[in-house]
Amino acid sequence: MLTKRINNWFTHFKKYFFTYKDGFFELNFLMNSPKVMIESVRRMPFMNCDTKNQIIKNDNLFFEADMHYQELEEGLWVMYAKAFYKTNVCFKMIYDEYIPIEYYSLSYNVLENKLFKKRPTNSDINYTNETWSLVKPATTYVDSQLKGTKAEHLTIYFTEKWLTRNIFSDLRFNNNSFKDFFNSKDQTHIVWSGDTNFVNNEFHDIAKTILEKGYQGVANVFALKFKVYKCIQDLFLEETKNIKLNPNLSNVALLKQLKIENFLKENLEGKFVGIEYLCGKFKISPTKLKHDFKEAYGVSLLQYFQKAQMRKAKDLIENKGHKINDIALRFGYEKASNFSNVFLKHNGKLPSFYKKK
Repeated sequence: MLTKRINNWFTHFKKYFFTYKDGFFELNFLMNSPKVMIESVRRMPFMNCDTKNQIIKNDNLFFEADMHYQELEEGLWVMYAKAFYKTNVCFKMIYDEYIPIEYYSLSYNVLENKLFKKRPTNSDINYTNETWSLVKPATTYVDSQLKGTKAEHLTIYFTEKWLTRNIFSDLRFNNNSFKDFFNSKDQTHIVWSGDTNFVNNEFHDIAKTILEKGYQGVANVFALKFKVYKCIQDLFLEETKNIKLNPNLSNVALLKQLKIENFLKENLEGKFVGIEYLCGKFKISPTKLKHDFKEAYGVSLLQYFQKAQMRKAKDLIENKGHKINDIALRFGYEKASNFSNVFLKHNGKLPSFYKKK
């Protein structure tokens, strides 16, 4: 039955593997379960599959990526992927109604994009973004990536049955921020800001373990399972009681906010362009622009812009030895004192603290 349905999908959808819309190449793939996804992706002509090591590799016109996968137990899978996106790409989950749809997906994404601006300063802006996402079964979720992005994706898949047995039955879950999401009939997915401490510890630890191969797939499945269990328990039972989860936005709205975010990151030098300019450029009303951006990123446009500016300014002062007055002018501040006040607000210390001796 499963093979027949996947073959049917391949026959009818192969001409739609990559379509182009609104500046993005869209890749459609079956996501009824991790197994179905792997089997459907394996049939694509540009994929190289190593079943012994459980790796799917691809290098095509759109992206280059290695995806490592492992089934840990019934109802629980983990995947780790490292990718470079050669153009704007979005991945769209689709479903076959005749195959069971049971899996949630919990992802941690570390994205780094190096952006070049043609300015006299010959600037080289390197921006890193870390986010979580949690998607319910049967959700048509679109994951969009921008040209030039280097990415690491860690995704854990689990069923409702697995959740009930391992998470919902724990009394600590009653005080967790995610309870409302799991109980909601309206929210299909949520996205929230990542944590550098997680990347430095659990993320890299899980990635390292899944990359160590044995006779069939991961060398130490028990160790990997333990680390994945700990990650899920820390998130759903321990560490996130006070986390603010972003409400839903439609895929169309999220994609527009991604484009606006990218524009801001490409234009960090100089002053903030203003709400009116962004509304005209992206054909969106001021009210919707401000509302949707804050829903997607948790802060206002100006706060986001200033934070990104000051993050880059800190790097230029601390690691590249640029003069504070020069950086202030570069980021649109006529007075170094005004720049220093904003820098202090976002970095906790004055620029002079980070200046190389």
